[in-house]
Amino acid sequence: IGITTPTQLGIMGKEAGGGLIGTVLNMAPNICKVAIAEVPFMDILNTLSDPTLPGTVSEWGEWGEWGDPNKEKDFNYILSY
Repeated sequence: IGITTPTQLGIMGKEAGGGLIGTVLNMAPNICKVAIAEVPFMDILNTLSDPTLPGTVSEWGEWGEWGDPNKEKDFNYILSY
């Protein structure tokens, strides 16, 4: 479209958006000049599987459609993504 070029583009994301920035950089490393991933949420499975982390247990309901990460079958299903 001609709005910008990779050498003039910067991208930024926080929390889950930081994870998105990590994904973008892995899939298209030349897409931008600079990337800022603040507090990237990169390891969802291990984070959600640790009930000692603040907020983790309360998040299980949010992820319910994919299953319980503490059950092997559900863990493997989520991991398949």
